[in-house]
Amino acid sequence: MATPVKRLILLTVLRDVYPMVIRLVDVPVCLEVSEFDEIFHAVLAWDSGIGYWFKIHGQEFNSFQRKTRSKKLRDFRLHRLETFLYTPGAMDQWEWELRVVDLQEGAIGDEVPVCVEGRGATPPQDCGGATGYRLMLKRPEMGEKMFQPAQVYWKLSVTSWRWKPLGSICVRAN
Repeated sequence: MATPVKRLILLTVLRDVYPMVIRLVDVPVCLEVSEFDEIFHAVLAWDSGIGYWFKIHGQEFNSFQRKTRSKKLRDFRLHRLETFLYTPGAMDQWEWELRVVDLQEGAIGDEVPVCVEGRGATPPQDCGGATGYRLMLKRPEMGEKMFQPAQVYWKLSVTSWRWKPLGSICVRAN
């Protein structure tokens, strides 16, 4: 006889971003963390990222460690109102805070994850994380005062190196 599948109701909030981006997701506890990562990317309408990172119970779990990839959500023994961090993709460092709102009994064979509701538009995946997103939102307000991407350059004054702009690339100045 099959048993009902336990489900986690998770409130997910994107950290360091305004306006707030919030999603309420309902997932079965039998999901592996790698499957959760794929599902969460689908909820956000993002492409699959390069790796993921979780911080649960003060320990780090990521896609770059073989022993971590096969962990299931139930292995963490999460309880109501517990929070943990999740970073989907190693490049842009979007950091999500996940809170367990509830643990529920699901129906027999009900293993389909669901995005129950959400608030706030999902930012573009590859805009540079929270910092890049803030700059992207600020650019229309600043108008001409804000540098265009091709105008941004670094000045480096270490030893004899100094950088100056040359079109959209940087060259070494003597």
